[in-house]
Amino acid sequence: MKYIEGQTLKARMQHEAISSLSSAADLLSQVGEALDYAHQRGVIHRDIKPSNIMMTGSGWVYLTDFGLARSLETSDLTVSGTVLGTPEYMSPEQAQGLSSIGPATDIYALGIVLYEMLSGDLPFQADTPMALLAARLSQPPRPLREVRQDLPAPVDAVVMRALARAPEDRFRSAAEMVEALRQAAAVVGKEEAEPEAIRSYGIPASTGPTIALQPGPEWPAPSEHDAAREKPPGAAKKKPDDSQQHEHRTFLSWGVGGVLVMVLVTGLWVAAGMLPSLFPPPPLPTPTMVPTASPLPGEAALIEQGWAAFSHEDYTGAEQLFLEARNLNPRSTGALNGLGFSLDRQGSEHHREAIAWFEESLRIWEDQDVAHNGLGWSLYNWEEYTSAETHFRRAIELQPNYANAFYGLGLTLEELGRPGEAERAYRQALVLSTDDVEREEVRRALDRLSVK
Repeated sequence: MKYIEGQTLKARMQHEAISSLSSAADLLSQVGEALDYAHQRGVIHRDIKPSNIMMTGSGWVYLTDFGLARSLETSDLTVSGTVLGTPEYMSPEQAQGLSSIGPATDIYALGIVLYEMLSGDLPFQADTPMALLAARLSQPPRPLREVRQDLPAPVDAVVMRALARAPEDRFRSAAEMVEALRQAAAVVGKEEAEPEAIRSYGIPASTGPTIALQPGPEWPAPSEHDAAREKPPGAAKKKPDDSQQHEHRTFLSWGVGGVLVMVLVTGLWVAAGMLPSLFPPPPLPTPTMVPTASPLPGEAALIEQGWAAFSHEDYTGAEQLFLEARNLNPRSTGALNGLGFSLDRQGSEHHREAIAWFEESLRIWEDQDVAHNGLGWSLYNWEEYTSAETHFRRAIELQPNYANAFYGLGLTLEELGRPGEAERAYRQALVLSTDDVEREEVRRALDRLSVK
């Protein structure tokens, strides 16, 4: 490698912030050209970060260290399930150890570099590599405008698109991302241009049906605590007709399998506090109430152990671990959601408790697409179909590409006697889903409708 006299972008940012949008776009432009050149030749870098970007005194910028690069034409450079890269800059698909990563994974890392250049901070905050991996799989990145209020919304929208969880929702190339950034910078101070600007930068519009939210039911007062289990607020007992119970709960099956493969093959990191079954793009709205920024001591380890137990179908053990995490931090939405999913898997007598835990999580942070989806499934299993529809639609409103929420919505609409709407929801789920098991279930649902 030729000698480069200069400094890394990381070193420069430690001494001098790159707060100018034009300066950031100019620097990103050179990095993007190198990246697109590599992508056009079938090479994925896989370790884009400021310390791998060199800057000379004359203004040249170099993208360095292709030590983890792989060819799109070969699959033998990396064992499937192996996690390689730098946790702070890894894409969700890298965090899973998937072997099918493509150019979009470098675009994601470039988005984090841009975020760091403009804010001096990272979009995900955690104390350990495990928690960092968990955050990008289960939480939206912190909006850039929370760190720099002077930036226009379209700039934030550009960064959020680059950090979309689903690879297909990101920019197609670094050049496209840089051009979007330049256009977004041009609308500074023009608030009336923001909505159109956001649309023009490719932020996904809702592909689902029109959302019409309905108020949920008022639940009974909390029941007495069971000696063997702490009851969540609002938990009550109900004996549903077991013959009418539906076990269409695949919302975690394939994702947990992916995490289990990652644990068994690499032993590097296990995602803590995550719900990895679905990876839709992060929502644009700022949450009305943000949960704890980083786990408290011991909390992340308990949540990690909880998901490990869940992956082995030890739902009672998972429940106890999530409950311990919740006792450490009552505002831990990761623990609360884990309790909801674990209880829902334990059978009909626990669905109401699952509902109460999801509701408590949503009181802490209202705009959680995963919690709304989990609550929708629990309500569906509790046979509260009208309320289930409300939460499935809310999950879709927050994440328009949420395949599992469309599937749950279809099942719910079918129970409500609205087969036409159910079919549309199923077909949307079939288009969006990338999980073979879920897709097969959706096909069976469509076949069932056609027979009716």
